[in-house]
Order: sequence, then structure tokens, then C-alpha cells
Amino acid sequence: MLPGRREAWGLALAAVGWLAATGVHTLLPSVPALTVAFVLGLLGAQVFGSSPAGRAVRWEQAAPGLAFAGKRLMRAGIVLLGFAVSLTDIASVGLLAVLATLALVPVAFGVTWLAGRGMDDDERLLLAAGFSICGASAIAAAAAARRIDTAKTAVPTALVTLCGSLAIALMPALVAVTGATGVQAGAWIGASVHDVGQVVAAAQSSAPVADGAAGVVLTVAVAVKMVRVLCLAPVTAVLARSARRQGASAGQTAPSGGSIAGGASPSTGTTAAGGQAGAAAAAPLVPLFVAGFVVALVVRTWVPLPHGLLGVVGALREALLCMALVGLGAAVRPVELWRRGRSSLRAALLSWGVLVAAGAVVALVAGR
Repeated sequence: MLPGRREAWGLALAAVGWLAATGVHTLLPSVPALTVAFVLGLLGAQVFGSSPAGRAVRWEQAAPGLAFAGKRLMRAGIVLLGFAVSLTDIASVGLLAVLATLALVPVAFGVTWLAGRGMDDDERLLLAAGFSICGASAIAAAAAARRIDTAKTAVPTALVTLCGSLAIALMPALVAVTGATGVQAGAWIGASVHDVGQVVAAAQSSAPVADGAAGVVLTVAVAVKMVRVLCLAPVTAVLARSARRQGASAGQTAPSGGSIAGGASPSTGTTAAGGQAGAAAAAPLVPLFVAGFVVALVVRTWVPLPHGLLGVVGALREALLCMALVGLGAAVRPVELWRRGRSSLRAALLSWGVLVAAGAVVALVAGR
């Protein structure tokens, strides 16, 4: 679906957020543009959402465009993320490191799911996907696969952004204290930090304190991170298949006539739950944009692409993801986040702690 006039103003504000985030990142390279974009969206919603100043920027009219950015532009950015993944680069970190990183994904997913007891089930599933794979991009992919309302991505995205920002500050200290080599530091960061942009920022901050060949920190960190990104397609497929099964099961047991308490439609004889089940059952096994991600990965691996073209694709990907995170940030309601914050924050911090510890194991394997 392409945007129309209704979405134009919100997309324009998202573009302003992207430009501002890029400017901050240019001045402060250790601060990822994606993190800044999310924070700008969050602050914008609080400053303009319910104040006279909001009329000046027509904030209410921006809602459709910001929602479009948070959903559609995020998906387009995920497709382009595939061009950042090369199976050749992944293989360069070694078989044992690749296997250890692949094992890390289900462990992190399971730990986050268990730690999130007390959260909304949809939100803790999204949190598990974001922490175990690749942050906000994985959250968006999981939400699409399970047909989860985009509004429920706000809290998991906020927690991923928070912990990723903490990682940028703390990982250099951990690298310095442990005396990790360049390879070990890169593997540790790639295995334990969420978004790709946060991995790059943490690696750049850690390189000066890594023992030995500090120049390899960024290369190894990105390669290990891409192993986790590679899990996006199979995990999404599993979630979509689960949604289809649940939808089919609910469809078989749903009553089909009369007036049904809880939201039946007299004209169709179906319940709202039955309609949702039908939609879930009809959902594709792999969302189209995830299939696009896989195609981009294959092209990047086996088709020689000019560096200039890859640079343009990378810049476009950054722009799309920044605009998407402005939209997602604008959907966060701090009061609601604070109300449910203790269980969510506890789950996020516990999961991140386990991820850092497991990432240290990957670092030891990679450094052998």
C-alpha cells in the first residue's frame, strides 16, 4: 500500500526526525541515528500530542502518516537490511562461532519469554523476538507474522532501545575490564547488542580499549550480528505457522450462527474472534517483506554489486528505519509504559543480562 495525501504530513514529520537524527549522529558518532529517531518520536508525541503547540505543527493530522512509517517503512527497511548480510562475511567468523551464535537465539528468546511473565502475551513475544534477533526490525517482523496490532510494538521497541543504549555505554567498560581481544570484543558485542546500529556504535566505542588488533572489532561485531539477523526469516516463519494453526483451530471451534455473546455479527453469523482467526489462518507462512529480505540476502551473497550501489542502499535503509522509529516512538505512551513498567523493565534487564553472559561464551569460542 502506497501513502496518500492523508499520510503525507506525518511522513514529512518523520522525515524531519530522520534528518535531525542523522545530524545528531554526525556530530556524535557514538550515538546511533536509530536511537535518536525513536527518542525524537517519543518526545514529539509528548510535547505536541496534547498541548497548544501541537496545533502549530498539526500533530493530530500527522497520526496516519506516523503510523504508516512505523509499519510500512519499517518493512521496507527490513527488506533492504538483507543487502547488509553476506553469507561469505558470516562464514568468515568461523563455524564454531556461527553455531554458538545460532544457539544463542533460541536461548535468548526463551529466557525473555519466561522473564516476561506478567506482561501482555503479545508484547512479551515481541520483546523476545527483539532481544534475541535484531531489535526493532525483528519486533516488526514478528508482529506481522502473528498479526499483532502495531500499537503493541511500542513498549517492546522502547525496551530494546533502552537496553541497546545501555550496551553502548557499558560494553567498552566490560571489554576493558576483561582484556578481550579485538576478535573477542567484536563477537561479544555482535552477540549481545540488539539493533545493527547499536552494534556499530558499541563496537566503535570498544575498539580503542580492546586488547590487540582493535581494528577488527567492528568487522567481527557486524559479522556475528548478521548471524542473528539471518535468523529473522526462520523465526518469522515459525511464528506465522503457529498463527495459522491457532487460526485454523479457532475457526473449527467457532460457532456459526445466531446471536453470539461477545461480538457476533447477526448478518454473517460469525464472531469477531472467528474473523480474526480466519485472517490468521489466511496469513502467509512468511510475510512478503521477510521473503524480500531473503531475496536481498541471496543477491548480496552471490551477485557482485558495486560498492557505490551498496552505499546508496545502506543510506536508504537507514532513512527508512529512522522514519519508522520516529513513528514507533510517537506511539509510546510514557504513562502507560510506567504503569506496566516494572514487569516489562525487569524482563528486559534480565534478558539483556543473560544475553551479555551468553555473548561472552560466543566471544570465547570466536577467540579460540
